[in-house]
Amino acid sequence: MSEISKEILSLVQTGGKAADKMTTALKALGDGSMQGGIKRIADFFQKTGADEGFKAGLESGKIKGALYTTAAFATVGVTVFVGNEIRKAIKKNKENKALKAEGEAILKVIEDNIVEAENNNEDCSTDKAHSENSNLPREEN
Repeated sequence: MSEISKEILSLVQTGGKAADKMTTALKALGDGSMQGGIKRIADFFQKTGADEGFKAGLESGKIKGALYTTAAFATVGVTVFVGNEIRKAIKKNKENKALKAEGEAILKVIEDNIVEAENNNEDCSTDKAHSENSNLPREEN
């Protein structure tokens, strides 16, 4: 409430004023009509209250808007971060699967050649270890 509003309210609410003085003041405000004076005071307080309410609402709206904007940006940021982490995990999972498949292929070739060599009582150092059935490339010297 503005200082002027507080002063007007204080004068109107303060007891001990003679009725004829209040009537004179209200008539002066209402151009000769006491009812007009009361309406003028009421209109003043209504506009003052509406203006103050608008300012309070505007301030509240700014605060809410800032909070909602911050929440929206935080949500987008978290979503992007989580999405990026999920992509990294999927890529790492694919790499791990490929590495596991490579390890299984190597193990199979080694086991097959060792078992074959043991069954034939062969020396593992012979060229048989690099047979045509091997999935590994043969090293040339």
